[in-house]
Amino acid sequence: KNDDAESQLYCLEGVTGGTVWKSPYASQSGRYLAPAVANGTVWIQGGRFGGLSGFSSDKGVQKFFKELGFEPNWTPAFAENRLFTLVRGAFREHDPSEGEVRWSLDLGKDLPLFGTQTPVIGEGKAVFQFISKLVAVDLQSHQVAWSVAGQFQGLPALDNSTVYIRESGDVGT
Repeated sequence: KNDDAESQLYCLEGVTGGTVWKSPYASQSGRYLAPAVANGTVWIQGGRFGGLSGFSSDKGVQKFFKELGFEPNWTPAFAENRLFTLVRGAFREHDPSEGEVRWSLDLGKDLPLFGTQTPVIGEGKAVFQFISKLVAVDLQSHQVAWSVAGQFQGLPALDNSTVYIRESGDVGT
């Protein structure tokens, strides 16, 4: 749901679909994506003016909220025991237990307005699709590792050190 009065994060039992718990969270209208879940925590986009929320996975108790500014169509990424967000052109690593920003890299505002702004993590890199390019950030140096121009669509996929992504264009008949 997408307003303060009705937004809920649900935990459902996998066999029956029964509700284990549900927790309210502040929100603003927009499209919300699947949460990231690991190590006893569920992380989501939330907040009336946008941000990162963490909930306990066993009872749904909110652990923290970190304001990041509102932008639709993103969700946090968790990999290699690290938590990341890409919001309003800023790629950030967060402390997974408290949401505090560990470091941030400004990547500019070339993000797709209605695309999905979720970092894909693997092989020590985070890869994202922008409007006119695909970008990889080295997670150790916190710098752009490479950038490739193109009209890419959707999320990239990683397999070892290989990146796969679709590029827009007309399909011939």
